Amino acid sequence: MLVEPATGLLIAGKYKLLERIGVGGMSEVYQAENVLIGRVVALKLLNPAQAGDRNQSARFFQEAQSVSRIRHPGLVDILDAGQGETGPYIVMEYLRGESVARVLARLGKLTVAAAVGTMLPVLDALSAAHEAGIIHRDLKPENIFYSIDERGELVVKLLDFGIAKMLWPAAPTPRTSTGVVFGTPDYLSPEQANGEVVLNGRSDLFAVGVVLYELLTGTRPFHAPTTVATAYKIAHARTPLLRDNGGPNEPTIDAILQRALAKRPDERYPSAAEMAREIATLCTPQEMERALLSVVEPAAANSVSGVRSRNDFQVVPSRTNKGIGESWSEPPPAENPRIGDTRPSLDFVPRRPTPPRLSRPPAEVPTRESALHTPTPTPASLGRSLPARFVGQCHARGIVLRAFDQYLLKSFGPVSRNGIIESLGPAAVDDLVQGTVQAIVYYDLDLVTRYIERATTNLCRGNPAWCRMAGEASVTGELAQVLKMALRPDHFSTILRRLVPVLSRLFDFGIWEVEGGEKLSTVRVADFEPASLGLRMWLVGVIEGSLAACDANTLVTISRGEAAFAPQLVLDVSPRY
Repeated sequence: MLVEPATGLLIAGKYKLLERIGVGGMSEVYQAENVLIGRVVALKLLNPAQAGDRNQSARFFQEAQSVSRIRHPGLVDILDAGQGETGPYIVMEYLRGESVARVLARLGKLTVAAAVGTMLPVLDALSAAHEAGIIHRDLKPENIFYSIDERGELVVKLLDFGIAKMLWPAAPTPRTSTGVVFGTPDYLSPEQANGEVVLNGRSDLFAVGVVLYELLTGTRPFHAPTTVATAYKIAHARTPLLRDNGGPNEPTIDAILQRALAKRPDERYPSAAEMAREIATLCTPQEMERALLSVVEPAAANSVSGVRSRNDFQVVPSRTNKGIGESWSEPPPAENPRIGDTRPSLDFVPRRPTPPRLSRPPAEVPTRESALHTPTPTPASLGRSLPARFVGQCHARGIVLRAFDQYLLKSFGPVSRNGIIESLGPAAVDDLVQGTVQAIVYYDLDLVTRYIERATTNLCRGNPAWCRMAGEASVTGELAQVLKMALRPDHFSTILRRLVPVLSRLFDFGIWEVEGGEKLSTVRVADFEPASLGLRMWLVGVIEGSLAACDANTLVTISRGEAAFAPQLVLDVSPRY
C-alpha cells in the first residue's frame, strides 16, 4: 500500500526526504539525502493518486529514459530511478541557484547579453536532445535554471523532460490520445496548440523564441486572458516587435524572433544549432559572461557550501556540438546567413516558359557618380564593398539610399547613423546629413553597398537581417508614394505583376520577370550580380511589406541567389495555409 510523501520518510531504504522544494500537476520534488553516502539529491515522486496508472508511471519514467539517452552537461544528471514507498521515483542531482522564472519575477526583464547567454546553452542542450530523437515540448522559464556548482561555476541547465516525446523510441512509449495537448499554453507552438500528433524539433524552437522574447520584454508575445484565446493568438497573431512591449529596439533580434516564431514549422530555423549560430553573433562571450553573473541573486549564490564570492563566478560554456560550442566561444562570421527562409539554395532552378521581360530603365537618367563616388575603402576598414568591376558602372536611385538611411536613423539614432555616414567619406556626408539625396537620381551602387555593409558590420554585428526589416518599413515610408498605384488588394500574383515593374526601375541593372498563378509565383532577377546580400534582403522585405499592405497572406522565400554578388535572385511567393 502506497504512503503519502512527508519530511523524514525513507524511500527505498536510502533516500530520506528533507524538504519539499517543488510541486507540479503529476509529481512533487523533494530535497533528500542519500543516507548511505551522505549526498544531497533531488527526489522526484509521482503523485500517489496516479502511481497506480501504468500509463502515467511509464510517462514518469520516460523523463529518466530521455535524459539518460542525451547525456549533456546542460541537463540535470539522473542518478537513479525505481519504485518506493510512495510509488515511482527519480533521483536527480540537486541544483543550487535560481530558475529563470524567479529571476524574471525579480528583475522584470534581462539585457540582450544576459538573454542570449541564457538561451545559447538551452539551444545547445536542445540540439543534443533533438539529435537523440527527443523533443522537450515544455520549454519555459520555470524549466531553465541558473545552477551554481560546488566549484562556484555558473551553468545554465534545462530541466523537466517529463512530457518529452521520443521521435524514434527504442521501446514502446506511453500512449497519447489524439488531440491531447501537452505543454504550457503560452509557450506552445501553433502545431501543438492545434493538437497535431506529428511534431519535430522546430516546435521546441518556437518555444525558444517565446522565452527569448519574454526575457527581453518581461511579457509573452501571444498571451491572452484564456487558454483558448492564447491558442488563437499563437496560431494567427503576428509577432509584435520587441519595442512594442518595452523591449530593446533591436531590428536584428526582431528578425531572429520573426523566424523562430513563424506559424509554419518549415519557416522556422531548421535546427537548434542554426538558431544558436545566429543569436551568438549578437554579443561577445565576455559580454554574456558578465551579464549572466549580474542576474544571479547573491543569496542563491551563497547557498552553495564553500562557494567563492559572487564576483569570482565562472560561466561554463556549452559542449561543442556541430558548431554550437564554437559559436559560444568565438562567433563565426555571418557569411551568407539564412534569414527568414529555411529552404536550401538550389543548384539548379527549372526554367518555365519565359514571360515578357521588364527592361532596365533608360540610360539617360542623370547620375551622381562624379559627386558621390569616393575611393573604394580597404576591406579591413569598411567590410565588403562593391566588386571593382561594377564601381561606376551600376547605380541605384536615391530613394533606395534614403530608405536605408531613414530606417537606420529611426532604429539606431542620429549618433550611430552619423558615424556610418562619416566613415563613407566627405563626398557622401553633405547629401545624407542634410537630407538632400534626390529620390529619382541614380547614385553609384558602391556608395549604397558600403553604406549597407558598414551599418551591418558596426551596428548589427554582421547580421544583415536589419535590411529585410528596412525594406518592409520603407513600404509605408520612403517608397509609399512610388508604390501607391501598385498596392491595391488583389490576388498576390496580380500584385506582384504591378509591383515588379516599379522595383525594376530602382536600379539600372538586372533583368526582371515575374511568372506564376494561383498557388505559386516566382520573381526572377537575372544579371543581378552587383547586388550585395543586404540589398537582396532589402528587396525581399519590400516585397513582403507590399504584399502585407495589400492583406495578401503570403510567404516569400529565397530559392536561389541568397549570397552576395550572385548572378541572379529568385524568389518564390506562395499563400500561407
